[in-house]
Amino acid sequence: LLDEPWIPCVDMHGRVQELGLRETLIRAHELRGLAGDTPVITAAIYRLLLAVIYRAMGPPQDDEHWGEVWASGRWDEAILQAYFDRWHDRFDLFHPQHPFYQWNSESAIEKTAKQLLLEYADNMPTLFYHLTKKSQFTLSPAEAIREMLVIQTFAPPGLGGLRPSSSFNSPWTSGIIFLAEGKDLFETLALNWMELSALKQFPNYEDDKPVWEFDDPMKPDRDVPLGITDYLTWPSRSIRLSPVMDNDRVVVERITVGPGLKLSKSFMDPFKAYRKQDKMLKTMKFMEYRSLWRDSVTILNLKKKKGTHGFYALSWIEELVEYETLERDYSFSLMALGMAAGRIDSEPNASSAKLHFYREEHLPVPFSYLQEDALVDKLQEALVLAENAYSDLRKAVYELAKWIVAPKKEKLNRRIKEDIKNLMAHWAVGRHYWAQLEPAFYELLLTLPKDPNAALAAWWRTLRSVAEEAFSQAERAAPDDARGLRAAVRARGQLYGALKKIDPSPTQEVNHVPS
Repeated sequence: LLDEPWIPCVDMHGRVQELGLRETLIRAHELRGLAGDTPVITAAIYRLLLAVIYRAMGPPQDDEHWGEVWASGRWDEAILQAYFDRWHDRFDLFHPQHPFYQWNSESAIEKTAKQLLLEYADNMPTLFYHLTKKSQFTLSPAEAIREMLVIQTFAPPGLGGLRPSSSFNSPWTSGIIFLAEGKDLFETLALNWMELSALKQFPNYEDDKPVWEFDDPMKPDRDVPLGITDYLTWPSRSIRLSPVMDNDRVVVERITVGPGLKLSKSFMDPFKAYRKQDKMLKTMKFMEYRSLWRDSVTILNLKKKKGTHGFYALSWIEELVEYETLERDYSFSLMALGMAAGRIDSEPNASSAKLHFYREEHLPVPFSYLQEDALVDKLQEALVLAENAYSDLRKAVYELAKWIVAPKKEKLNRRIKEDIKNLMAHWAVGRHYWAQLEPAFYELLLTLPKDPNAALAAWWRTLRSVAEEAFSQAERAAPDDARGLRAAVRARGQLYGALKKIDPSPTQEVNHVPS
């Protein structure tokens, strides 16, 4: 794994190439980032790279030490080479005694290689993943290591033929994973390379080591990581690959898989954001039809509000800027990765291993938002205005659908209400509205610190234009007859009147937008 190509990297020209682990880290300053086939592959490889950096380099001793490494613009090749030379054999995927990230378990069961795929489960529809139980399937070594990292990082209970009662969530199965993202791969890894004082839940660093340095990763028996590298390589499954020769090439045809260690539910992940729901701290999760930028204020306010727990990279970057180790005008982004998996409510007997969707988003964060609460308040006003405009749009579209479905009915029974709901779902104005606003929001993020009133005024003009276009989309789908025309006139008049009421007056301060 040190020298054979298997990590999909993006160079500064946008080209994707596969590199070995050694070259990826040594050339990190020449690479833009990672590009897995899915967001979970990307996240799992970032997790491994961070584990290697923390172990080979050690955590930063303080912000001054971090600043020296940052100023060099690259990882120390001599330190990395020395570490790789020391543990060279442990990075062999098919080593006879210590294959990378693999060990045998007494309760392991033998499965085909396709069981290593997160997308595959016995109850997964063939339409989602085009494999059946009878399909002949093999993995190349590069594919096998990528999928194995994904399983250790994202596997839900029950995956791979294990009973849900005897397997557990992997560390990043649920919740959004947040990483600070720089201009190149070196900067991205460095921004998430924090000193121990910033990693409060890892007190026993002297006993810490990554999975490949253990002779038996299951010992000591534990549910709390020994340190950051133990956590980043947490053994949530016992896996062993069985390589075979196929036409002069090595492939993986079968695997053995068993349960690993269960991570304590009380453990607070430094790469996740938590907020209080039902008197409990719960991780922020992706919502299928809601882009993360709509929750940007919540993310920025996590470290300031009681009952929340923000991911640590934001606080670490603030500290670096406060001590003038990182330039105040440095521009970074938040990379959010993850998935949604578990039982669907309408299928109470379904396996918890069912996968619903993957997600990867990138949110630019000018540092001024971390320093000026008033600026975050302005951003909140902009998002409230967008939600209010969308509420008015939905009401107008409901009116349009109602007058088409039941033009003469004053009382709407259940069947008619269901017809109205289905017609609105068919028009899908919400998807159009929010998708069209996303580019404008990123522009707002950059312009708001310079001139808040002008930026919010431009934002409102965009909101009105997008809302009207979304309504026109539904209007064009309405019947082209007298009933459809009457319905459109009524509904459009309602929309214009409602938007006028929330329109920020040019003579008023923009920050007095009603919530």
